[in-house]
Amino acid sequence: MKVAAVVASALVSTGLGSAIPVDPRFPDSGPFKMIVLAYEQPIHYDYVKASGGYFYIGKDTNSTCGIEEPILDGPNSAGALSTYGDGKEDTQQTFIDISGAAGGIFSYIGPLYKKTTFDHVTDKFSRVAGPDISQLYYDGGDWLACPTGNSDYEYIVYAEKAYGHEVGKDKCIPFEIRTDKVDDPEVCEYL
Repeated sequence: MKVAAVVASALVSTGLGSAIPVDPRFPDSGPFKMIVLAYEQPIHYDYVKASGGYFYIGKDTNSTCGIEEPILDGPNSAGALSTYGDGKEDTQQTFIDISGAAGGIFSYIGPLYKKTTFDHVTDKFSRVAGPDISQLYYDGGDWLACPTGNSDYEYIVYAEKAYGHEVGKDKCIPFEIRTDKVDDPEVCEYL
């Protein structure tokens, strides 16, 4: 066991858990960008991007703000996660699409359907902050980057716990999503 973990658990058990400083770059709420953590993999420290209703690694974001990384907000107490909005423009709901062929793809509702809620949308997102990192989970699990077949370095993102395809999981790269705070978020519409 690492020394830091032993010290942290000793402080928590004595009621001094607040003595451990939390890095302000990694809060458990507020607007954030998603960074891939997949040690010794080619996707490590890449950004998760948004395009065509899905989240990708290795594909440019398609938005009204150009190819900038998507900014998300939440999740709220019900586990719902959305794109960042300033209260003046609509936000877009993100979800894990478990319908038929989708098989657990990390998705978002496009601009034509922002106000529609589908019966196959599930909201089990959580964001956990520690002393030096905050991460995004779906149903307590991590993520899979699965090759799209369009290029050698383009992956579509699946929630590991919702992955519903009978074949292909062995070609996916397991990873974690680090959530990095965005100080001056810009409202974008993801196309």
